[in-house]
Amino acid sequence: MSRQNENYFRLGLFVLAGIALLIAVTLIFGAGNFNKKTTIVETYVSGSVTGLEVGAPARYRGVKIGSVYSIALSGPIYEKKVPVANQKQYVVIRIEILRRDDQGPDDIASEIENLVEKNLRARVRAAGITGVNYIEFDSLADAENYPELAYNWTPKYPVVPSLPSQADMVFAGIQKALHIADDVNLAATQEKLNLLITNLNKLVVGDGKNQRGLVQSVSDLDQLIKNLNKITSNKDLEVLTQQATSSIVALRQKLNSIEGDSQISMEQIKQTVEQLNDLSRNLSRNPSSAVLGSPPAKVNLPEVVSK
Repeated sequence: MSRQNENYFRLGLFVLAGIALLIAVTLIFGAGNFNKKTTIVETYVSGSVTGLEVGAPARYRGVKIGSVYSIALSGPIYEKKVPVANQKQYVVIRIEILRRDDQGPDDIASEIENLVEKNLRARVRAAGITGVNYIEFDSLADAENYPELAYNWTPKYPVVPSLPSQADMVFAGIQKALHIADDVNLAATQEKLNLLITNLNKLVVGDGKNQRGLVQSVSDLDQLIKNLNKITSNKDLEVLTQQATSSIVALRQKLNSIEGDSQISMEQIKQTVEQLNDLSRNLSRNPSSAVLGSPPAKVNLPEVVSK
């Protein structure tokens, strides 16, 4: 064998050894992945997924549960027969979810379906400030505020509804604030503010005509309080109050005495009426007794009590 052929032979052996070593390393470090059982789910995003790459981690509340399997548009996958103008053109993100050894594909698909009913959602999130994104799964209490994206095809894998990314939510909030600012009529607002300030000035100071204002009203109230203080401190008013109190006491005593006399007079009148009733009954029974009989008993008239 010539020397040149011997060099080629050695080079071939070196290349074959390198290939064999590479295959061995791949098998050693990839043996775990070959034995892993996975299930694929997919989610649809209407916005940009810049920064998300195949192989990016998928996490559930921060715990890694899989990785991004593929990223593509819905047009080539599900909307081949739909005109381009009518295509949704969602970004279809397929995620490879690791499952336990005791879980079959149907088991984890059923588990994911139950979690979706409990508001499980997927979102593209940024990992710090590096610009690298990942998929985050989480169950949100306010998931009903973010309606699911509508589609008219039969998904190949279980679907987890998506949420807008953080950047999309920030931009949406900025756009909403700008729309509100556009709707505000600054000229009309300024005019109403000036009118409000003018009315407040009139209320405090007055308009110099009929409306006197709070300042003058407070001054009048202060003067009224001073006048009341002068009246209440007047000695003549105190004497007049004492005299009025004495008169009320005397009048009450007089009324009490009149009430007692009235009760006595009513009792005497009652006795007189009873005697007259007896006389009338006797005459009705025996009219002749008024002429032939003995004289009637003397009627005692009530005495008039003079005061």
